[in-house]
Amino acid sequence: MHLRYGLQLVSDDVSALRLDQPQPLVFPGPRKLKLWQDAADHLRCDPGALVQDLSGTPKFQLYLGDADGDGRADTGPEALRALVLLERSPEPCAPSLDLLSGAKAFDVCLTAVYRPYMADWYRPRQAVMADLLTLCSRVRIYRFRRHWSLDAMDEQLTPLLDAMHKTDEGIRQVACQ
Repeated sequence: MHLRYGLQLVSDDVSALRLDQPQPLVFPGPRKLKLWQDAADHLRCDPGALVQDLSGTPKFQLYLGDADGDGRADTGPEALRALVLLERSPEPCAPSLDLLSGAKAFDVCLTAVYRPYMADWYRPRQAVMADLLTLCSRVRIYRFRRHWSLDAMDEQLTPLLDAMHKTDEGIRQVACQ
């Protein structure tokens, strides 16, 4: 979505969150995209710009430029307004974007924790669970399901892009009032 639609990239992988504000903040990650070979081909990425992932799979990293030339992300933390679980459908289907609540939303937050077995190395498990409940109460949680194919990607992304546009418009309208 960054390469094709020019949307700002905050992170393509792991992000740090700050939950001690009324609106959770997400901090930018490294300025790179992780792409499988078929996605890199589909997006017409320059093969010379792709760096083979250390996993030994046909996965690559595409390092993006930065505005200042200092190697850092060109943005500060951003307000986290939603968390979207990407779900693949092996069979062709109409894409769907569903707002989740309750246990389903909490489960999405729980599965989004990077290396959950390490979480209690740094914080008590109860504090981690409290953070997840805080996150669930402050951001919208969605499940976006689409056919996992590069064919008709633009059409498949329409519900997600429409929801993002509506959210941005709503925020702009509130900010302007």
